[in-house]
Amino acid sequence: MIVFSMKGYVQRVQFTNGNVNEYVYGADGRKLRATYRTAIPGIVVPTGDRHTLTDSELDEEITVRYVDGFEVVGNWDCANYFFGNGYLDCDTRQHYNFHFFAKDHLGSTRAVFHSDGTLENVYDYQTYGNDMCDWGNRLEAMTHKYNGKELETRNGLNLYLIQQEM
Repeated sequence: MIVFSMKGYVQRVQFTNGNVNEYVYGADGRKLRATYRTAIPGIVVPTGDRHTLTDSELDEEITVRYVDGFEVVGNWDCANYFFGNGYLDCDTRQHYNFHFFAKDHLGSTRAVFHSDGTLENVYDYQTYGNDMCDWGNRLEAMTHKYNGKELETRNGLNLYLIQQEM
């Protein structure tokens, strides 16, 4: 079940296995926060129903905050910073790496290069943005793909959401 806000933004996605993705947007439409709740195995939610996970049903909860180009996961330990032509990622050891986009005429990311010049990923898309083929490292932080929109894949969702302000 997908719940939309009055402005047409996805607010909540309820999966039949109990998982839930929730999104909060600002008045101007920018995404401010996303919360991903993963249920323990064995939970069944009928299609179209809404289920709030109890503490005993919750396996994992991850919150991502979006602040002026930064994507901050969890307790502000580490952040990725997205800018118009790439992003700066941070791993758990506090190492930072720049990645730069090669975009096509529609603004879709076609290739990602590391700051040392090595080619990391190449993307090809079908007509409406589905991945036709990806080649490379499968960069987890690399979510801004087709037309520069953010591809949401957590908890099994495969949907382009409103693009974060960069």
